[in-house]
Amino acid sequence: METIHIALPSDENYVIGLEVTAGSIAYHASKDVRLMIHILDGGIKDDTFAKMEEKIKRLHPNVEFHRIAVDENLFHNFPVWSGNKMTYARLLLSEALPEVSHIIYSDTDFLWLIDIAELWNERNADDIIIGVQDHPSTIKREEKWAQDHNMPFDPTKYFGAGLSFYNLDKFREENILAQVAGFLQKHPDVEFADQTALNYLLQGRIKFVPERWQTLSIALTPDHMKAPLAIHYGGDIPWRRDKFWTFPISDSTLLWYAMLDHINGRRPGTSIKSHLTTWQRVYKRALANIHRHSVSRAIFNRVLKATGRASYIANLKKFAIDLGMSKKALRQRALSRE
Repeated sequence: METIHIALPSDENYVIGLEVTAGSIAYHASKDVRLMIHILDGGIKDDTFAKMEEKIKRLHPNVEFHRIAVDENLFHNFPVWSGNKMTYARLLLSEALPEVSHIIYSDTDFLWLIDIAELWNERNADDIIIGVQDHPSTIKREEKWAQDHNMPFDPTKYFGAGLSFYNLDKFREENILAQVAGFLQKHPDVEFADQTALNYLLQGRIKFVPERWQTLSIALTPDHMKAPLAIHYGGDIPWRRDKFWTFPISDSTLLWYAMLDHINGRRPGTSIKSHLTTWQRVYKRALANIHRHSVSRAIFNRVLKATGRASYIANLKKFAIDLGMSKKALRQRALSRE
């Protein structure tokens, strides 16, 4: 039986994201493979981990977990990014797993909608990293950083490290960990931590797969919604909805909650009620009604322009994708094995 190696990072605060990422991988994976999920553990409580493990094992007959304790002190010379240094944990994989040749790394704000074996089958002995072209806004910031530091930069060859397929044999052969450490010590003002370092160190050596493998929820379009293979909720975390701009509930969020309900054996719609306020859900329904009719949509957009909030129109459009879909249809889409 073939074994697929997957690495997922988490601490106690991100376990809910870990559950959905690991659960969606397990749910959609073929039962003819063994899933070896390596958790880059930034401080998950033992009882929390045990409960999560039990839930995921109900979804797949051949899934195993391996915890890799991450000590952030190992990265004391690295720049802090997003308030911590857990992002660097993936750099430890080549040393922590000496017998593993390839591994798929996924952030834990992902929802997988396809058998991960399809990505696993992209591996070969030559490619050191397989990745997805990052979002244009990220690339623009990176390009500005490159200009400021007089460094070469190809915006068409920049991958986002949230989903990466690593050739660990090559990482060990070329001592990539030491190379990244050297780069970060030389450039402590990097834009995106080790992602910046890996892109510069490995320019021209990265194999790219289609964007559908890492469709960003904040950049969804009707075309993207037709056939995403995995949704990345970077900057749009479904279980954190306490800011004004997160009040509208996008359909990608509903898909995430549909999977969470399935993992926990709950009735569809249960989880979203426990994480979102009543008036947030009312707001979602109101937007649906507004965008369903051309006249009300035109009036609403005119009001936004008149009040100096025209920039919200584009943002609201993404929340109007497939707004007429029923909860049942959304759940079926999230749990589709096609």
